[in-house]
Amino acid sequence: MNREKKACKSVVCKTHSTRVRFRPKPAQSRRGGELAARRGLFPKLWQIPSCMKIWRNVLLVLVLVWAVAGSIIYGVRQARPTAQSLTVYLEKHPLATESGTKRAKIITRVGNMLNGLSLEDRQTLRGDGVTRDFFISLTPAEQANFLDATLPAGFKQIMEAFNKMEPEKRKEFVNRALAEAKKRQGEAPPAGLNDQLVQKMVNQGLNTFYAEASANAKLDLAPLIEQMQRNLQSLR
Repeated sequence: MNREKKACKSVVCKTHSTRVRFRPKPAQSRRGGELAARRGLFPKLWQIPSCMKIWRNVLLVLVLVWAVAGSIIYGVRQARPTAQSLTVYLEKHPLATESGTKRAKIITRVGNMLNGLSLEDRQTLRGDGVTRDFFISLTPAEQANFLDATLPAGFKQIMEAFNKMEPEKRKEFVNRALAEAKKRQGEAPPAGLNDQLVQKMVNQGLNTFYAEASANAKLDLAPLIEQMQRNLQSLR
């Protein structure tokens, strides 16, 4: 009799312990139900393989990088001077009414903008007479400083390469630059640049010739110098 009672107690205990062991907690039950409901509402989202999630994240990062890079490039292009922006600046800042420090700042600003232009934009300004009109408004001292500050990029390399050429090669190089400058933009030969001056440039070299030239002659030589720069770059 005692053995039967003990056996019954052991069965009850085992059954009771089993029930306790597998009884879900209320909080876990609710979370499990919510999870199941979400999976039921969005089955495709839960079926995305892990590798696809990785590629999705990579794609999002790439899109973000391209967006940032695009905004930076756009900002740089907006900040870069153009022939139009320089013309507008000159219209808003006429030198006739300025003097002293403010006048010097305007001249420096125009020089910096001019140095940032492409050769095509410089030719556009020259063809429209914008560069010459501004140059005429300067004093002789300002003209000399402005020309020295706005020499075409790589001008020293042009002079060095030109001076290393034989006289016959120099003459051929100058004549070719004159012909191509006229062909590209329909520009006439620089005013005052006759055969005698061309021969002087050929004999003395560009350093000596440019050092002895007047401010107006240097301005007239700008298209020739720029075309010589193009020709030298094409040889590299």
